[in-house]
Amino acid sequence: MDNTINLDRSQRLDIICRKGDTFTLNLELKDDDGNAIDLTGNPFDVYSFLMEVRLSDTSSTVVLTPTPNIASTVDGLVTFSVPAAGMVVNAGLYVYDIQQTRTDTVSRPVDTQELSVETLLFGTFKINEDVTV
Repeated sequence: MDNTINLDRSQRLDIICRKGDTFTLNLELKDDDGNAIDLTGNPFDVYSFLMEVRLSDTSSTVVLTPTPNIASTVDGLVTFSVPAAGMVVNAGLYVYDIQQTRTDTVSRPVDTQELSVETLLFGTFKINEDVTV
């Protein structure tokens, strides 16, 4: 009998946006019980986020890197954004993912120690053409 354990907790979420429009994605991060994740963790943990949009899942070409902003550490709110001027890229179908990194800043005060990296979301990233650019 084959046994399997799936450690991939990431969720698929396809995104559609418009060329030349401001891009904003708000995420409210929750634990398995539905409670908001406290992004301050304990006083020693630091959370960071990275979102990349690429031509394909094997491509090294990054089309967009939306800027992450932790809007509320206590409520688990993270916003990713690209200003309208940055959204003037070719319309088309791309892929993206969002990774969360948690680091420890106390046990190694000069060098941060990576505790975990987890892909939270992934999917297609479709940019629709716009008339007014």
